[in-house]
Amino acid sequence: MGWIEQSRGGLRDRLVIDNTMCVDIGYKAALGPNGLPQKVKGVRIKKEFTESDQDAPHLSAFARPACWVIVQKEEAPEVVPMQWGLIADFMVDRPDQFEKYGNHFFNARSERVLEKGSAWYNHRSDRCLLVADGVYEHQKVAGRSRKMPWYIRLASGAPLLIPSLFNPRTQSFAILTREGNELFRNIHNDGGNKFRMPLLLEPEQALAWIDPTLDEQAIRSITAIEMPSDQLKAHTVYSIRGNTNRPDGQQANAPYDWIGK
Repeated sequence: MGWIEQSRGGLRDRLVIDNTMCVDIGYKAALGPNGLPQKVKGVRIKKEFTESDQDAPHLSAFARPACWVIVQKEEAPEVVPMQWGLIADFMVDRPDQFEKYGNHFFNARSERVLEKGSAWYNHRSDRCLLVADGVYEHQKVAGRSRKMPWYIRLASGAPLLIPSLFNPRTQSFAILTREGNELFRNIHNDGGNKFRMPLLLEPEQALAWIDPTLDEQAIRSITAIEMPSDQLKAHTVYSIRGNTNRPDGQQANAPYDWIGK
């Protein structure tokens, strides 16, 4: 993912940035004919991408992984790899700025996309969809010293297409977040960004996000959509932090019963 020479704009002087919240996802191979092509009609996927596609039960934004995203090309939606963690122009060739601000660009608050003073305003037309199987979140539980991790997916089993913003110059993106629904408010109940959730939509709704003709009112309408809790399913998982292997040998996103442990 190539970086370019630094833009000399004044963005650094008017940043509205966010602390991290949703920085962990799971991915289930979705580029085959029984995956995205069934959900996204006409999507273009290069053969080499399909052949190299594989499960990744846990991806952390802090590792700045290359993820599959869907962008709208002139002819059709297309799957491309892009780095999680938007690299703003002012960070390019500026390690000090990247170190200072880089970890604040994994998520973008949807409420700020159209704010002219925000870090996201210049990318309001650079819209893509992160392809994921599910997202992880952590819950503070009374009597436990460590938060309990959960894995959250669409109840339908369909892949998540999470609205995101990207920088076309650095081929990097940030996912959108919003106020949490009842499920997320119960799970994501602690920390500086508690009670928030990724902007989760049904696939048909999500595809509207990459429509190049969206005006500001349509952007507001999409970012205001709240996924009902009953359209999601969630289960606890073993810790995704640290280097301790799961005692049952299962994948990171497999259910794990913490009762009595």
